[in-house]
Amino acid sequence: MKKLYPLYIFSALLSILFFSQHANSAEPNIIYTVSMPFPSNHLFDVSIEIRDYTGSDNYIDISLPAWRSGRYVILNPSSGVQEFSAVNEIGETLKWNKTDKDTW
Repeated sequence: MKKLYPLYIFSALLSILFFSQHANSAEPNIIYTVSMPFPSNHLFDVSIEIRDYTGSDNYIDISLPAWRSGRYVILNPSSGVQEFSAVNEIGETLKWNKTDKDTW
């Protein structure tokens, strides 16, 4: 059996899919999909769908943790992120900014 290592060790491909179909919902529904299409390159594809978002802000912050439980050191898992993109429910590219070392 192949051992799976913590996600932050490997580079990740992130793409954010923003779905806002149900404006009456109080809490957004967040769906994470993780795959490893080519295990030999040690990269994960990570997709995050945010549905039912009703916030009044025109943005959402997506952050990676800078810590790991049991280890008292600040990490930089976002340094392994190779691609980041954001699209809306119809596939149009959304504008995004990296606001600090681990937040988009």
